[in-house]
Amino acid sequence: MRCGCVQQASYCVSVTHLLTPHRAIANRVKELREGRGWSAQRLGEEIAKLGTRLDRSIVTNFESGRRSYVTVEEWLVLAYVLDVAPVHLLMPIDANEDTPYQLVPVGGPIPALPVRAWIRGQTIIDTVDPKQYFSEVPDAEWQAPSGWPWTPERYQVGRDGR
Repeated sequence: MRCGCVQQASYCVSVTHLLTPHRAIANRVKELREGRGWSAQRLGEEIAKLGTRLDRSIVTNFESGRRSYVTVEEWLVLAYVLDVAPVHLLMPIDANEDTPYQLVPVGGPIPALPVRAWIRGQTIIDTVDPKQYFSEVPDAEWQAPSGWPWTPERYQVGRDGR
């Protein structure tokens, strides 16, 4: 986590930046872009070839946090251009049980591993009705839950992050 300063009106407020979906995507995009030796300009050019406008200034503002959102379309085209599964932009690949992830704005952070499994449709979070949740899994993708450490019996995350 890092601290920063947000200018609003004529005063400054200290803000702690938790790992949020936007921050996770921005961090991973920058990591993958730099790993390929690409500039923000080059990433924008690669994206433009696919018919999406995400130029250098948008990429730079997104990575730095000055742009605080990414659309679903942008998220998917970023994953496509960077040749990774979308979930690997949304979730840090080095996340462990202690990595806090602010899934929703209200409540506390949730450990990243259960969030990753939830995004993949592998487990529930909180008091979601398992019967309803798993009924939406296509038959071709259904796998019986394994003995993962974050099964509902062992790991119950409340909407308040506790």
